[in-house]
Amino acid sequence: MSEVFEPDEVLEQIGGSTELLREMIEIFQTVYPDDVQRIEESIRSGDAEAVRRAVHRMKGSVSNFGKRRAYQLSLRMEEEARNNDLTRMDGLLSELKEELDALLAELYSYTVNA
Repeated sequence: MSEVFEPDEVLEQIGGSTELLREMIEIFQTVYPDDVQRIEESIRSGDAEAVRRAVHRMKGSVSNFGKRRAYQLSLRMEEEARNNDLTRMDGLLSELKEELDALLAELYSYTVNA
């Protein structure tokens, strides 16, 4: 089982529709760069509530592909922002970006090989 994305698990949750999964992947690939940018800008501005909202959106997006490490990092960032603690956000965002890169690679591989 992948630590990043398990297509069979996701397909089970969405009724086995590979077409729907492909659409979900396409939407994610389109929106995630803006979401990351929104998180970065919110961190730079020191606006904990804006960070929380932006990370919450990211958490929802990555949860579509399983509650793996990208989801867990998003959840942690959301909780810390909710507590007005932005001290570790840069490091957590760096980790999240690495996980998103891994997720995107696996999503791409799935779309090419499925």
